[in-house]
Amino acid sequence: MAKNFYGHGRLAYMVLDTETATLPFADEIAKGDVNKKKKIAIARPLIYDIGYTICFRDGTIIEKKSFLVSEIFSVPSIFNTAYYAGKRPLYIEMLRREEITVLPWNDIMKIFLQDLAKVDAVGAFNAMFDFKKAIPFTELYIKQLYGNGFYEWMEI
Repeated sequence: MAKNFYGHGRLAYMVLDTETATLPFADEIAKGDVNKKKKIAIARPLIYDIGYTICFRDGTIIEKKSFLVSEIFSVPSIFNTAYYAGKRPLYIEMLRREEITVLPWNDIMKIFLQDLAKVDAVGAFNAMFDFKKAIPFTELYIKQLYGNGFYEWMEI
């Protein structure tokens, strides 16, 4: 077996998890309809918490990383749409204990892509949602946020 990035000749795996919020006007669009709001949240997820563990098959942990996305977590009107919005005090405590880091999305993605190149396989409890919905929509949102036509895009 060829040596991988970690030099042990064993396969390295990334196990990913994300937590999401949605657009700040989801309540307004849903007009109190809980099911409609859930559909909006699933269709337009914004990642505020992304973390992953890199490990070997036997469970030996190589690296653990946890990030809060500053553009989402730090904006109350967005973060408060999260299913776990009530856990904000827990996140603040994790920040104090340096168990999680707040960074801009683009910085997180740079680190994530570097780490992704080190592993042989990736998994997630809800991989389809994370990789097909949450990461792409958050990427689009951030791209628009830093672009010139953000407010026009949000209106659409």
